[in-house]
Amino acid sequence: MVSVGAWRRRAPDDCEERSEPGTSSSGVPRAPPNCARCRNHRLKVELKGHKRECKYRYCTCEKCRLTADRQRVMALQTALRRAQAQDEARARSMEAGIHPTGVELERPEPPVVKAPRSPVVPPPPPRSLGSASCDSVPGSPGVSPYAQPPPPPSSSAPPPPNMPPLLPPQQPAVSLETLVENCHRLLEKFHYSWEMMPLVLVILNYAGSDLDEASRKIDEGKMIINEYARKHNLNIFDGLELRNSTRHDRTKVAKFAI
Repeated sequence: MVSVGAWRRRAPDDCEERSEPGTSSSGVPRAPPNCARCRNHRLKVELKGHKRECKYRYCTCEKCRLTADRQRVMALQTALRRAQAQDEARARSMEAGIHPTGVELERPEPPVVKAPRSPVVPPPPPRSLGSASCDSVPGSPGVSPYAQPPPPPSSSAPPPPNMPPLLPPQQPAVSLETLVENCHRLLEKFHYSWEMMPLVLVILNYAGSDLDEASRKIDEGKMIINEYARKHNLNIFDGLELRNSTRHDRTKVAKFAI
């Protein structure tokens, strides 16, 4: 492995990559430059047209890393020299009274766009309202387009059916104790279980805390369900059989436990 010191001592010989072919400081023509990265791997390839196709372009060995660092330093030095040369040229032109301005291009005036002339349309001849001319609507002879529009059809359509309100009507506030007591009465009247308490409370609230109205709503619902079950041949029960069977099973379990 080549040390850094030995590689730096060889650095002046690597300037072939930056020098143009056929030019040197001593005036002696030199050979065209070769690729420094290929030279690191003991290959001799001419640099012209080879930079983008070099197979060691992204090599990360020690020599190629040193070559990349050296090339970056040389590129920065070249950019710095060019910037200094531009600054010196600008300073000399300022001292000579010449302002290095760019070439000002003549700006032609934008073309004036004229609006296109609309063709002159002759006015239509006067028409008599009573005459059935050729301007009448085709298919309806004798009807002038200037005639009065026909009257709107009479409102003979049937009115839409009255839908029941989605929200219960506003009723005076009732205490919670009264609502619960009325719910208990409805549960006892229809032999409902305690699980039906929320549904009965909603029905009672919709009926305005009126027991008779709530009872009528429940009876109407039962009648509608029974009619639907009879029409569609369904077997619908109110839960009495299930409650009785559950109570009977609990009684049998209690007897066996005794």
